[in-house]
Amino acid sequence: MHLDAFEDKTYEELDQLLATHEKVAGLGAFDRAKILRRVYGEVACDWDDVGNPFVLGAHPVCPVCGSQEMTYWEFKEPPELVDVEVEAVTHNRWNSLSRNERLGLVAKSLLDWTIKGDGYLKGDGG
Repeated sequence: MHLDAFEDKTYEELDQLLATHEKVAGLGAFDRAKILRRVYGEVACDWDDVGNPFVLGAHPVCPVCGSQEMTYWEFKEPPELVDVEVEAVTHNRWNSLSRNERLGLVAKSLLDWTIKGDGYLKGDGG
C-alpha cells in the first residue's frame, strides 16, 4: 500500500490534531512531523487483512520468506523494471469518526509514549 501525502487530507488533519495534544503542542513542526510519521498508520489508516497497521517508511516484504527484516539488499544487474499495481491506503474507520473520536484516538496513540526533547517517541516499556 502507499500513501499520496500530497493528496491525502488525513495526513494534514492528523498533524493538526497532534498539534493540539498537550504532549505535542510545545514542539515545533519538524519534531511534530517525526511523531506524525510514527503514529499516522496506526491512527488514521485502515489496517491490513491480518490486523497489521500501515507503517510509513516500512521495508518491503521479502518475496521469498515474507519478512521485512532483510539482512542485506542486492542490486540486480542489469536492472529489471517490474510493473506492480500498488493500492492506496484507505481511511474508512477514520472517516466514520467524529472529531472528538479522532482526538481520542490521537490521545490513545500517545498514551504509552514519552515525548523526548528531540521529538521522538520512546515507549515506556510497552
